[in-house]
Order: sequence, then structure tokens, then C-alpha cells
Amino acid sequence: MKIFNYIRFIPAFFVVTVCFSSPVFSQDHAETTVVTSSEEESSEHDLVGDKRDIYAGFDVELPDIPYMTQEEIIEKMQFFQEEKPSDDPFSGFRTFIPKGWTQAPNSLIRNTIQNGRIVGEIARFSSDPNDLAQSVVRIEAYELEHNISAKNWLLKHMLDYGYVFEGLTERDWNRAEGLGVIYNDESFDYKDRIVAQLNGKRVILLIYSSPLFLWDQEKVYQATVAKSFRMLKFAKSFQHEMLSYDVTGYAEFMYPANWKLGTLNQNDFDRPRIKLFNLDDYGDDVDQDGRVDEQQFSKGIINIQVVVYENTGTSITDEIEIQKELASDLGIEVTKKLKHNIKLMFPQSTRVNELDIYEGTSTEGNPNFEIWIAYMENDEAYYFITMITPNKDSRYFAWTENKSAFEGIVSSLDPISFYEE
Repeated sequence: MKIFNYIRFIPAFFVVTVCFSSPVFSQDHAETTVVTSSEEESSEHDLVGDKRDIYAGFDVELPDIPYMTQEEIIEKMQFFQEEKPSDDPFSGFRTFIPKGWTQAPNSLIRNTIQNGRIVGEIARFSSDPNDLAQSVVRIEAYELEHNISAKNWLLKHMLDYGYVFEGLTERDWNRAEGLGVIYNDESFDYKDRIVAQLNGKRVILLIYSSPLFLWDQEKVYQATVAKSFRMLKFAKSFQHEMLSYDVTGYAEFMYPANWKLGTLNQNDFDRPRIKLFNLDDYGDDVDQDGRVDEQQFSKGIINIQVVVYENTGTSITDEIEIQKELASDLGIEVTKKLKHNIKLMFPQSTRVNELDIYEGTSTEGNPNFEIWIAYMENDEAYYFITMITPNKDSRYFAWTENKSAFEGIVSSLDPISFYEE
């Protein structure tokens, strides 16, 4: 069966094309450069990654709300610290809580331990139960199942829970804060300030829920509590394992270690290429030789191609059209060009650095795909990095994972001059 018949199963494809002007080859190799997959203890600084705007349509910063001064904190706040509220050694936290609030007993806190990590509620604090409507601070833990930033995880969480979005600020790759309103027909409406902190393979949330009619009185409390919230022990992130690859001596780049490296094609010396596959876990879905159909079951495909443009006689415009054909070969029609504000880090040695994004329509007529074409040029080569991905509306987590990998490959691409000795 042809690949386009499987297109409904293909969440994303990446194509990285490198075009050169001299047919010089050397042995290709891949080597591990960073491996931090175990959950060892690390410092908070080790977890800080680069900032990337993933979901541009929601780039609304948190409103400018002041924090309490030191004198106000002494007067109005109490300090809480839990070294190990569960069997998970990385669940300890510290934070300020308004004076007069009480902590719920452990008998009312519901959580489980999965794969050594806590899932569920860690702690809960409440205002005076005699108040007309109570304010609540909850600390919760979730399994981190996708290689995405805290900002993108929190945005998806807020959308899933029906928040009316009011702002989201990324502190770094591992920490973000959001503000949103939950409307309730049967009770009071609430405005929540939420902190999302990545800690190894878990996401820890602090949620300060304030009745909407009291929010103006409590917004400074919310901001101060959110700022004070810290984990006591950090696990190294499983997301930072990267491998390097040398494309026959012409260029090097970094790619996520969970992507499968394909076979280098050198049949055409003017256009050698290498593929990477981001595979879904399909378990027993393999053929008789024990292999899976990598294009059918992949979440992403990256094709790295070397094109000797002095030999091919093609322009950069010609090559862009060839990149679009990669989507057509998979049953995706490239339609209109989309506006975007994505900013990439390109190699310093290239003089043309552009990104075009197109809408892609499946054979069923659904505009569920995007085609990203990053293209670069120097005195010796064109460089194309092409991504075919489900759009963020159809498969959000796949989109964010793929965009992160795409950005990482572009930023790490290191052209090697043909004439270096």
C-alpha cells in the first residue's frame, strides 16, 4: 500500500535539506554528546532551557501586578515547607501562604505513585471556611509525557480545563505562570493564577483560586504566592538528551536522541540525504522482519539532503518548490502561504535566512497540516529544513514537540566549508 493511503496516521514529517557546491564526501557518523535521562538530583539552574515562543496566538503576558514588600510579607504571610509530602523524593516544596489559612490534613489529599513519581494532589490550603466564598491554594503533580516546555504544557492544560485566558508568561523552559477565569453556573466564578514547574518527568502545579468578585483584593496575594513557590529538590530533565550527526563532512547538526536515524542515501552525489524518524510507540505493530513501517508510524520525519547547486544548476526558488513536493509525495497538498511571527536562530555563516510556512490539506480535504520551509544560503550551499506537521489545532502536543525539534535542528546546523583543511 502506498504511503499516501496511510496519511491519516502520520502526525508530522520533517525534512532537512542541505545543498552544497562540491561533491566531496567523508565517512558519516553519529555520536552522543549529552545524556541526562536519569532522575538524579540537580540544581534549579541546570533545568533552565532556552526560551521559545511556541503558541504565538496566545502570547499575552500576565498583567503587571505588584508583589508584596518584605514588610508586607512579614505582616500578612506565613511560610510553609514540606520536605517530603509523599514517597516521591522530588515532591518537596516551599511557599508563602496568607496568614489565617489552614492546610488540609493528609487524609483528604488524594494521590498515587506511578513509576516512582507522585500523581495527584500534594497539598491544599484554604481561607477561613466562614467566608462567603473560600480562596484555595492547591499543589498538584502530573506525569510529563511530552517533550515540550512548561509554557506549552500549561497553555494546553488551561485550554483543556475551559479557562478564559488572560495571560501567560514563560519564566524559562521549565517554569511558566498563567492567569485565567473559570465560570461556574452552579457556584462562584474563580480567577486562578497557576505556576507550572517541570521537575524531571513530572509537572508540578501551584493553583491559587480566588473568587472573581474578590480578585482585586487578592491579586497581590496571588502574585506573591506564585513568585515564592519553589521545589526543594530538582531532578534532571529527560528532555535534554541530544545526538550530533556529521553529514558526510559537509555539515553537522544536533537532533533529539528519541528520533531514529535512517540510512544515508548516496546514490546521487549531488543530492545525498539522511532521514530521522520520530516514532510513535506501536508495540507489536511490526512486520515479519521485526521492523515497523517508519513513515506510517512516525510522528515526525527529518530528511537531511545535500544538493550541489553548482552541479544541479538550480536556484533557491527551484529548491523551495522541490521541498513542497515532499509533502505532495505523502498525499498532502501545499496550499496558501501563512503569516507567522516565528523567529529562528540561523547559522552565522549563512547570508540568506528565511522561514516560510504553508497550509497543508490532506487527501480528505482537511487543512490539518502545516509545511515549514527554513532556507539558508552561503557561498557553497543552500540549506533547507522542511517540516510537515499537524497544525496546533489538530494535534497540539505533536505540533509543539515537532516545532521544538525543528528549531533545535536549525539553530544547531553548522555548515562545514568544502575548502577547510
